[in-house]
Amino acid sequence: MAQCMGPGCGRQLPRASTTGRPREYCSERCRSRWRRLRQRVREGREAPLRRWEDGAEHRHLLMVHAYEVAEAARRLAAGVTADSQDPPEVVPGLARRPRLSDEPAGHTRAAAEVLAAAQQLAAAAVAADRAAGASWGAVGRALGVSADTAARRYG
Repeated sequence: MAQCMGPGCGRQLPRASTTGRPREYCSERCRSRWRRLRQRVREGREAPLRRWEDGAEHRHLLMVHAYEVAEAARRLAAGVTADSQDPPEVVPGLARRPRLSDEPAGHTRAAAEVLAAAQQLAAAAVAADRAAGASWGAVGRALGVSADTAARRYG
C-alpha cells in the first residue's frame, strides 16, 4: 500500500481504484500542507523539508543511543537484583551467577556505564534538535543551562 506524501503524515492510502490517477495524499488538508511547504521552499522563506530530511540520521542515532542507555540500565538493574537474591556465601558445588559486588567497585562501574550512555544520548538529542532548527537558547533551557554553555558543550 502507498503512503500519504503529506509532510510528516505517512498514513496508509486506501487501495487505488482501477481507473484514474493514484492518490498521493490522504486528505485535502495534507495536499494543501504539501503545496504550501513546496511554495515556501521555492521562495526560500523556509526550509523545514530539508531540515526534516537532514535530521533523519540524527533521529536514528538518537534512537540507537536511547536503546544503549536502556540496555546499560537493564544490566545494572539485573546485577543489583542478582546481588540481592544470591546468597553471599559460596555453596560447594553450586555455581552462581557473577555478581557486581564480586568485582571491585562493580556497582560504580555499572552506574558509570549508564551515565556515559546517557551523556551520549544527550549529545545525540542536542544534534537532532539543532538539525530540526532549534536554537541554542531552546536547547540550553531544556538542559537547564545557558545558551552559551549548551553551545560550548555540544556545539
